Amino acid sequence: MCKTTAEVAPGRDDWVKKVDMEKFREEMECLGKKLRKEEGKKDIEHLRSLVNVCDALLVIGLAMLGMSPSYVVSWMALGIAITVRWGSVAHHISHGGYSRCDTTDYKRGNFAIGGTWARCRDWLDWMLPEAWDVEHNTLHHYCTNEIDDPDFPQRNFEPIREIGLPIWVKWLLLPFGMMVWKWVYYAVNTWKHLLLQTAAKEGKTFPKEVLERAEHPLLIYQIFGKIEYELAKPWMMFWRVFAPYVFFRMVLPVSFFAYVGGYEPAMNAVMNLCLAEAWANLHSFIIIVPNHAGDDLYHYDTHVKPNTATFYMRQVVASVDYHTGSNPAYPAIVNEVIDALQGYLNYQIEHHCFPNMSMVSYRKAQPIVKEICARHGVPYVQQPVWTRLYKTCRVMVGSETMRLFPRELEVQSDLGKSMAVH
Repeated sequence: MCKTTAEVAPGRDDWVKKVDMEKFREEMECLGKKLRKEEGKKDIEHLRSLVNVCDALLVIGLAMLGMSPSYVVSWMALGIAITVRWGSVAHHISHGGYSRCDTTDYKRGNFAIGGTWARCRDWLDWMLPEAWDVEHNTLHHYCTNEIDDPDFPQRNFEPIREIGLPIWVKWLLLPFGMMVWKWVYYAVNTWKHLLLQTAAKEGKTFPKEVLERAEHPLLIYQIFGKIEYELAKPWMMFWRVFAPYVFFRMVLPVSFFAYVGGYEPAMNAVMNLCLAEAWANLHSFIIIVPNHAGDDLYHYDTHVKPNTATFYMRQVVASVDYHTGSNPAYPAIVNEVIDALQGYLNYQIEHHCFPNMSMVSYRKAQPIVKEICARHGVPYVQQPVWTRLYKTCRVMVGSETMRLFPRELEVQSDLGKSMAVH
């Protein structure tokens, strides 16, 4: 049975009353300014090294598409390239993490933005980059685990949590959802929020039932419903969002191997591409979704103003870090692999406090933020990604429920108006 409310232990939230919020804000703000000033050539070199690795893996994967999937290399290389390109490269560039160091290729607004060619050149994935910028960079980051957060996991998992199936059946279904989530859920919802924002800027209004439906996730098999059709504009979505990815990543490579090698290499290419997609979806789900889910993390029924004391506090207690690549006992290359394979999302707390910093800056910030939180008594959660995945799955199936932050403990002057389109 799904737990609809978290069990509140006596005194569980007492830590909030002991935090000097203004002092906490000052220290976090000073750290952000200091690290941004230190960014420069080394940050760009680090980014370029990851771009080169992604490009090399992509070339290897595509070159070996015609070989049997049993060799593993092709689909594994493609899957890792797709995930690291999104999590480590496109993600941090699109936040403006390198705009202070580079005003051309890696500047926010230039990278992957401006049409199909820019998308193919910089970041070709299921999501439209412009839509990702609205849904993730704005709504998710500045409404983290709030009602208006489009990625609030507990709300998005409601269909699974509330369906009348035994818990063990839900657990069996989870991996299948993880292997298709980008095109079934994420591409559709980022597009939905882009359309809503564009319409709002143009002064258009929506009927009440459309706005109510927009508050909940939209899955690809729902887009032809009467209300959902208005939200998704399916034919435009297929042309702008899905067509470039399907053509350049699937149809073109398979056609090439069919032309030069015939039936068997073409079928191998199809299987390798399907396995690469499943792997990339699974990998990205594992490192992304658990960042804000678990019964030890908070969610909110109010909205907070950016860069206030409450904003910084919320980013910490609604997010989680994984183990990081900062072990002095490991060679530098091992630490880099640990971070890159987790998309540098293992520094999620630091990333949410300072969205527009470089990956290197997050590595520097992590021990300092952890120490600041310990000194001020702000809970800082850091656990292995597998532990967080397990806790996320328990929320997904309805065995656990996230903590609702008590309204009476909010700093009222830090609260703001909803960011949702009304």
